[in-house]
Amino acid sequence: MQQAFTLGTLLLVFAMILAPSPARAENEVAWSKVHEGSLFLASAGGIQALDFAPELQLVEKVEGVLKHYASEGAFGRPVPSWVREAKALFIVPETMNSSFEEYSEGANGILLVRNEKTEAWSQPAFYAIDQTRVTEQVGKDASAIILIVRTQKGLEAFMRTIGFNIGSDVTMEAGLKGSGSVVTAPIADLVGYAKKQGKLVGISLENVLVTVSVSGNEAYYGVRVKPDVVASGLSELKLQYPRSKGLRDAAAALTK
Repeated sequence: MQQAFTLGTLLLVFAMILAPSPARAENEVAWSKVHEGSLFLASAGGIQALDFAPELQLVEKVEGVLKHYASEGAFGRPVPSWVREAKALFIVPETMNSSFEEYSEGANGILLVRNEKTEAWSQPAFYAIDQTRVTEQVGKDASAIILIVRTQKGLEAFMRTIGFNIGSDVTMEAGLKGSGSVVTAPIADLVGYAKKQGKLVGISLENVLVTVSVSGNEAYYGVRVKPDVVASGLSELKLQYPRSKGLRDAAAALTK
């Protein structure tokens, strides 16, 4: 009886994998239920769940980081215009090597892009970042980093499918706490912050590679999707993903 149930579960899961992508569905609820159902069936059948949970965990952790920064008034009161007008935010919620290993085959950072017309924030796009160089430059006592993408050049770098190098492809400078009182706005493409020993500090990275996490995006959305499609609102896929609402709301709270 147990063997029959397990075999039936496997067949259902494989059918979901081989079937046409649910991203084509108009109904966002249907897409969510497919993921939920596949995870439930995998668990009930005693087999490994589809590789989706790590991305959900990453979204939740990034949401927590943004909420924490927002509650602290990280960028000063009022929030300076260069923060409010940011092109995008890139967040790595954990920087220790052991934490990176959890996402070694997927993603360890998320990009959110701001729509300049509506002020709305995009669905998350998943990226991998050079863990060794980040740890070397930021230090093992850093708990999270957030990069503010200021310029169009910086945003376009994130849209490259081949990835980019912080330092050579785009410039970066360390952010200042309470920067609402700073008269001169930063001039670099990226402005960096990190949480270290409970304090917010500015950071700058050099020669750090950032690449699109193809597997992370595919696991989360169910299809191979490029960052520019995610940034444009997934209109081409006619897909909305309600699980990231809290994440996008946190980005809005941080920058207003």
